[in-house]
Amino acid sequence: MMTRVAERVGRLAPMAVPVGATPGGNFVGCYWQDNQCHPIAAQELRCVPIDDRRGEASGHGFDAVGTFSLRGEYVGARLALTKLYVTGTGDPTENYGHTVELRLEYCQLAAGLPPSQAADLAACGAPPGVVGLLGSWHLRRGDKHDGCHDDAEMVLWLPVETVTIGYVIPMAVAMPIEQAVPMGVAVDASTTLSA
Repeated sequence: MMTRVAERVGRLAPMAVPVGATPGGNFVGCYWQDNQCHPIAAQELRCVPIDDRRGEASGHGFDAVGTFSLRGEYVGARLALTKLYVTGTGDPTENYGHTVELRLEYCQLAAGLPPSQAADLAACGAPPGVVGLLGSWHLRRGDKHDGCHDDAEMVLWLPVETVTIGYVIPMAVAMPIEQAVPMGVAVDASTTLSA
């Protein structure tokens, strides 16, 4: 999974700004699993430089699984985070107090995605040309938790308007014109309607 993402990002023009120089705040995003796009609840992420190329990252948030903390480091445009869920929060069938590894790179998001995922990005409310973090998450739980292994691609970006932690951007669903237009209403053929 990460190899595929790294290859796509590697073909992009390198970003001149290291991750630590990006503004901190409450990032939103989405991830793809089984060819479906899912929104990511807003989570705080802060990067503190150690020198001009590397630094430490931290943050926190909550989602349907539970409350979590984020800790990690960055070097240049690459960010490695560990997401640790707090046991006893959220969904007891999903939250085992487990960790999820995130491997991300700062880039122009739509340029690093295949066309179908770039369209999903727009449906999630990402502004055109948005710069953010593209990569993947990796879950490895041992036999104690049914030996669950999972990977998926993901993106995070700062929304245009400030949002609170836990906020989920509603996805716009693009529908073919023939389904979205009531009978007798004339619409330009190039118009895309969304619900």
